[in-house]
Amino acid sequence: MAKRSHLYQVKLKPRTWHQCRHAAKKMRGDIRYDVLFGLKLAALHGDLDLFDKPVHAAITFYMPTANEKNANEKHNTLHPHTPHTAQLLHFVLDNIADVIVTKPSIICSLDVKKLYGKVPMTQIKLTEIG
Repeated sequence: MAKRSHLYQVKLKPRTWHQCRHAAKKMRGDIRYDVLFGLKLAALHGDLDLFDKPVHAAITFYMPTANEKNANEKHNTLHPHTPHTAQLLHFVLDNIADVIVTKPSIICSLDVKKLYGKVPMTQIKLTEIG
């Protein structure tokens, strides 16, 4: 039986869970980032069943470069600055529950990267294992 796999590319600048909580306190009628992230993820998932078996998650955060001149040379290189990778991951794990997975605890294997990207986004690839 083939193992199920799906790739999601949420084309929003990656943010941490505490950045979103701080921004929500200052909301001026804007859609909260975490809600927008969840809506985009749900649209990408469509009518597919939620993942409910153990999965491997490969998550890549593509961060924007500070200036346009060196965007091409930095593309796909490691991003060693803030925000912290763990905080970005925390936000994603909180937002995938009941949207693409039944619960985050089914993630049994994890690869996480934070790179510079020409287009800021979060890429999530889930693959069933076992």
